[in-house]
Amino acid sequence: MHHVDRIAGEPGGWRKAVFDSVDEAYFAQGALPPGNVAQLHRALDAMREEHVDHEIIARAEAIAVTLHRLLAAIHAAPGDDMAVRPIRRELRAMGVDWLKAMPVFH
Repeated sequence: MHHVDRIAGEPGGWRKAVFDSVDEAYFAQGALPPGNVAQLHRALDAMREEHVDHEIIARAEAIAVTLHRLLAAIHAAPGDDMAVRPIRRELRAMGVDWLKAMPVFH
């Protein structure tokens, strides 16, 4: 079992799983790591099962859409870093916003 798969299955583990998906996509050289998008969709499923606030789910869904845009750009222009760089930057900003939106647990 992939480390993040286990985290996404734990109560509240979706917080880390969503950020990890963004982080992996941002730092990937070329194609996304295997299972990256699926990991995010499993986290979304976990969020829905836990009845997470709709605004938080909407943020994660927006990240998923952006990941799909990144995949499309990678497939449309393999090796063209200039085509994918703006989307990767957008994802990075979304990841920072994701962290800022998460409640802090002590």
